[in-house]
Amino acid sequence: MRKLFIPIVLAAALSAGSAGAQIVTKLSGIQPLEHPSSYAEKFFSEQISILTNGAIKVENYHNTQLGDAVANVQSVRNGTIGFTVVSASNLNQVVPAMDMLSLPFIFKNEAHFWWYLAQPEAENFVKALEAKGIKKIGYIDSGARNLFTQKAVRTPADMRGQKIRVMASPVMVKTMEALGATGVPVAWAELYTALQTGVVDGAENNHPSVVAKKFYEVSKYYTLDEHMRIPDLLVVS
Repeated sequence: MRKLFIPIVLAAALSAGSAGAQIVTKLSGIQPLEHPSSYAEKFFSEQISILTNGAIKVENYHNTQLGDAVANVQSVRNGTIGFTVVSASNLNQVVPAMDMLSLPFIFKNEAHFWWYLAQPEAENFVKALEAKGIKKIGYIDSGARNLFTQKAVRTPADMRGQKIRVMASPVMVKTMEALGATGVPVAWAELYTALQTGVVDGAENNHPSVVAKKFYEVSKYYTLDEHMRIPDLLVVS
């Protein structure tokens, strides 16, 4: 990632130097401080300060302090914030083809996942974001996604009739429908309460998110099915 963002921060540093003032911008994330993505965001901000000799300061905001994923994408596009970390699924609102990365079981394992992201075909998807005011700096991976539910899921038939929280992704909604469940988009900040009150019967995400948001307190079962591995993107306006 360092090689990718050096040209960006150096260009900004030159502008800051010519203006004689420090540039201060924001990086908005949706995860708690304890989540690996939040550590990556903090590291990124620290490196920008180091590489620009303090000419650029990036202030970090976590746990949806400045908005959820959808709002953060719009804030990057209109320049309200400088950076965000966002799932490829949530970029389908800007470039619908990004939702392709939400297809289930398309990656054999972690190595296959990273191999694909290094291919020109993957870069073509993110290039389309630039015309919409978003530029990718790098990828972040928090692991494969698994189900966490109130009822045990041991076979696909066990999904029948369950309401499963998903992101606002047509692919994810259709995936749940194919399994006999109902995909219900729920805002990330509202998911704990939705599980607690029965608005949804379960959800799906990666290990760090389940732990950081304490979803194990309101879910009885965790199914290691690794149905999706969706990259997060660190993006800049």
